[in-house]
Amino acid sequence: MTTETVKQFFERAFEKASRKLNSIVIADKNFVSNLGSQVQPNELPEAVVEAFNYYKILYDRDIGDVTVHEVNVDNTPVYAVAGVNTDGDNGYLEIYSKTGEEIACAQHEATIDWMSQFQTRDIWNEYEPEEIKQFFEKAFKESKDRKNFVKKLGERLDLNDLPSNVKQAYSFYKKNVEDANWGNVAIYEVSVKYTSVYTVYTVTEIDENYSELYTYLGELVACARYDFDSFNWSSQAAIRTYVSR
Repeated sequence: MTTETVKQFFERAFEKASRKLNSIVIADKNFVSNLGSQVQPNELPEAVVEAFNYYKILYDRDIGDVTVHEVNVDNTPVYAVAGVNTDGDNGYLEIYSKTGEEIACAQHEATIDWMSQFQTRDIWNEYEPEEIKQFFEKAFKESKDRKNFVKKLGERLDLNDLPSNVKQAYSFYKKNVEDANWGNVAIYEVSVKYTSVYTVYTVTEIDENYSELYTYLGELVACARYDFDSFNWSSQAAIRTYVSR
């Protein structure tokens, strides 16, 4: 059983549960419930329980529900965590192996769209700028390698399919720092309370480093400059003016 096999199975099930009214697709956002037996999250793999608890926020906020179903795909059982937003037409799906390995994640409305877990959860999650800032401040203070602390927080990305603001920030530091031979720039995706944050992270040879933080949609959250001892928030304009001097 491959990831593509699993995706195709759920895509077919989604299409079968959908119907068309003229040119409008009316999808059954509860389609997963017809694919297998519902199981309680007790004693399931940790990753499955964690996913269930995350989407339980829908239920706690009285805007939806979440269930876990054991579904057979090509005679192989998988766990499907299905979150449904009753306040709208969208649903959320995270699929795991019996041992708790993540297989695929999706958001579905008129279509089923596969994406990363960060992206699936970030679609409806409300981010708080102060929470994001506090997360980075704490990570900096607790790091034994403060110059490179961002590297320990997430996954390094290339430029493909990133928001234009993130690409522009990368290009700015690439031109003014890396190409000028006084440092390096990279982009990391960091999860802050399930919110995906893009971090344009620049390390220099003058022991001062810079980070610009963006949401998954490319909205600027905050900018910082820091050395070995201090971490300070600043405006984007002030930092870029200094860097390009």
